[in-house]
Amino acid sequence: MSGEQFWVTVAIFTLGVLLIGGGFSRSQTPTGMALIWGGALCMLALVFYYIPRSVTL
Repeated sequence: MSGEQFWVTVAIFTLGVLLIGGGFSRSQTPTGMALIWGGALCMLALVFYYIPRSVTL
């Protein structure tokens, strides 16, 4: 993993954690649920980017 790719990954992961944390603090509102979903999508984006790259079929 190159240095640039590492920092992009860290940034997306940090954004996802912040969105999930912010969403849980506002979980009773529709905005909070949207933040949780946004954070989950950030995490899933990383998973679906790295797993296929690591597995060679």
